[in-house]
Amino acid sequence: TEMIASSRVHMEAQVEQQDAALGVYITDLNKYTDEIDALIEANRNGLIQDYSVHSDLAKGFLTDLGTTELARINTAFAATLSDQLQDLVDKGLYSSAVAADFKAKNARDKDEQIQTLNDRLMREKLANQHTLYGQRVSLAEFRNQAIVAKMNTYVTRLDGWKTVHADNMKLMAYQLEERNNLLVGLYSFVERREDVAPQWKDMASMIAGLGDAAGGWIQPS
Repeated sequence: TEMIASSRVHMEAQVEQQDAALGVYITDLNKYTDEIDALIEANRNGLIQDYSVHSDLAKGFLTDLGTTELARINTAFAATLSDQLQDLVDKGLYSSAVAADFKAKNARDKDEQIQTLNDRLMREKLANQHTLYGQRVSLAEFRNQAIVAKMNTYVTRLDGWKTVHADNMKLMAYQLEERNNLLVGLYSFVERREDVAPQWKDMASMIAGLGDAAGGWIQPS
C-alpha cells in the first residue's frame, strides 16, 4: 500500500515536470512559428507594394509616349513642303496643280511616318503590358508559395500539439500500467498468503480461561 501511495506521488511529480517541459516547448514553438508567419507576411506585403509602385511607374512611362517624335515628324514635313514649294517658285515651275501634288505627296509621306510611329508605340505598349502581366503572374505564384509556407507553419504548429498529446498519452499509459502492476502484485501477494487461522480448541480454551476468575491472566504458551 505504501508502495502504491509513493508511486502515486512520483507519478504526480512526473506529470508536473512534463507539463512544465511541454509548456516551454509549446511557448517556444508558438514564438518561432509566429516569427516565421510574420516574416512571410512582411515579405508578401513588401513584394505586393513594390510591384504596385513598379507597375505605376511603368505605366507612367507610356504617358505622352511618342509626342516628341510626332512633333518632329510634323515639323520636318512642314519644312520639307515649304522648301519644295519655294524650289518650284525659284525655278519658275510653281502652279496650283503642281503645288497640290507636292502637298498631297507630302501629306501621304507624313501620314506613313505617323502610322509607323503609332505602330511602334502600340508594340511598345503591348510589350510593356505583357511584361506587367508576366510579373503579375510571378507575383501570384509567389503569393501561392507564401500561402503554402503559411500552411506549413500551421501544420508544424499542429504537429507540435499532436506531439504533446502523444507524449501525454504515453505517460498516462505508462502510469496506468505501473499502477495496475502494483495492484496486481498487491492482490497476488494477499492471495498467496498461507496464514493458519486459530484452531477451535484453542479458541475454546481461551474463552474458558477468560471465564475462570481465579485463573489470572492468560499466559501465552
